[in-house]
Amino acid sequence: MSEPNRTVTLEIYDPNNNKVYTGTMVEIASGVYELSVPFSKNWGTGEFIVKATDSIEGLSDTMTIQVLSEEEWFATMGELRKHDRKMMVFKMI
Repeated sequence: MSEPNRTVTLEIYDPNNNKVYTGTMVEIASGVYELSVPFSKNWGTGEFIVKATDSIEGLSDTMTIQVLSEEEWFATMGELRKHDRKMMVFKMI
């Protein structure tokens, strides 16, 4: 969240710290901004850094997104399903 009527940019960096995307966010409510980002398969997998910057204030915020390969995704989902079944048992007790 930033002040109203600001220019807020979004930058995405790949796991090698190469900038792969830059875009300007759109204000959807007073001080609230959004941007739809099409992640490209060409960017690869790993931990990506997403950085939003208010150009007037010079303030920024970052977060990381872990992009998985198809094999990693299926392995992760399998592990999550195991935990879900365990949680169902605990819920029934």
